[in-house]
This record gives sequence, structure tokens and C-alpha cells, in this order.
Amino acid sequence: YTTTHYKDYLPSANFALNITDNMIGRFAASTTMTRPNPSSLLPGLGFGDISAFNGTLGNASLTPYLSKNMDLGLEYYTGKEGYIALTAFNKRMTGFTLNQNTLYPFSFLAQYGVTYDTLNPSQQAAILTRCGCSATNTAAINAQNVNISQPFNASGVLKIDGLEAAWVQPLGQWFAPLEGFGYSANYTYIKQKGS
Repeated sequence: YTTTHYKDYLPSANFALNITDNMIGRFAASTTMTRPNPSSLLPGLGFGDISAFNGTLGNASLTPYLSKNMDLGLEYYTGKEGYIALTAFNKRMTGFTLNQNTLYPFSFLAQYGVTYDTLNPSQQAAILTRCGCSATNTAAINAQNVNISQPFNASGVLKIDGLEAAWVQPLGQWFAPLEGFGYSANYTYIKQKGS
């Protein structure tokens, strides 16, 4: 049983300016928080790999990651529900989650209830093959390396810059028999850099 507490202030501001009757400029700035995947927070060990080499370990100490966001957009309304929009955005993310692989001796798994006797027959055969020993050689079995993947909060910054273009157009405003039909097109370009 573990308990983790966290808190943060998440300011947000949105501004819109009517440039003409059909054109609106928008600016938004915010800080957002994304919680870690709940399955990554589970403190238990997953060791179902048939080779008895790879396992996963949760991390109850994971904290949410934060993103500082800015958006600058221009929207042109073509009539009814139709519009054309172009938006540039910038995000700076910190504390995002990555997986780290660490080699531990097999004996490390005992604290999570995994021993040679709890392995299935395929896993037992695999670990004996790796150590080239018999099932009675506990020291050699416990010395075998296992690769454990565990999530952690990275200390770097992920910078995301992007441009999004969208066009939503009902066709009925141009040709009456097509009332109720239309199309939606979207293009997004993203460039990211991590440190």
C-alpha cells in the first residue's frame, strides 16, 4: 500500500479578437497536467517472460508531467458550419515518463515473491540453461541477470512545435441537393526535440 500526494497550479487564458465579421484571431496560454498511466503506478512485479530474463516493475512514486502550452490561431468562417483554421502551437513538457532498463541478479526478485520454485517449467528450464547448472545450485541461479524495466519521471524537457490546418465545409451551402453532406480536412505538422 503506497500513497503519493502532489499539487500544482494550472493557469489558463484564452483570448479571441474579431478581425472582420468572418475572421477571428485566437491566442491561448495554459499549463496542463497529465497523470501517469495507472498501470505504471502499480508497485508489483510482472515476470511472465518465458525466457525468465525480462520483467516489468511499477513505480508508485511517479508524478504527473506538466506542459506549458501556447497556441496562436486564425479562423475564417465560410458560412453555416464551414470554416478554415490555421493554428501554430508550442509545448514545453517536463517530468514525462520514460522506461529504464536495469540488470539485477535473479535474487532481487525474491522481495516480490519470485523465486526459482515459483517459476513455471519453461522459465525454470531457461534459467538453468543460462547458468549451465542444476536446480540445486541456488547460488548460481540467484546470480543470473534479469532485465527489469521500470518507469520513471525524466529530468529533461521535451519541446514540441507544430502547425495545424483545418477545413470544415458543408456542401449544401453551394449546391442544395448536397444539403447534409460536407467534408472535414486536417493537416498537422509536429517537430519535437528532447533534452
